[in-house]
Amino acid sequence: MKLRNIFFLMLSVLLVNCSDDDNDMTLSQDDFSNVKYDQQTLEVQINTAQEWTATSLVPWCEVSDAVGKGNATLVLTLQPNIGPARTGKVVIWTEEGQEDIEFSQEAYTGSGEFHYQLPV
Repeated sequence: MKLRNIFFLMLSVLLVNCSDDDNDMTLSQDDFSNVKYDQQTLEVQINTAQEWTATSLVPWCEVSDAVGKGNATLVLTLQPNIGPARTGKVVIWTEEGQEDIEFSQEAYTGSGEFHYQLPV
């Protein structure tokens, strides 16, 4: 269901405007390299006067506010990585175009032992 919504959203953006040349949205940062493997929070300032929609293209990244209008702080929460290094992307759409935020998260390099505490 979520993938279908993403597909229709991307299709509608493409039908409205195939180019982001007129996009007046700017981001404080659009690339995060070598983010630590444990849970991390990334903040990105969105500067625009337009309405926008943000969508994570990977299941291990949560977006704080999926829709908004005007300037805002977007908070991305990356879940801990217990596997190999991985990359992801968040796309922010406006009527004028889109901007991408790309990130890479380091691999877990620990001993492989995990301890879980079950709530009682």
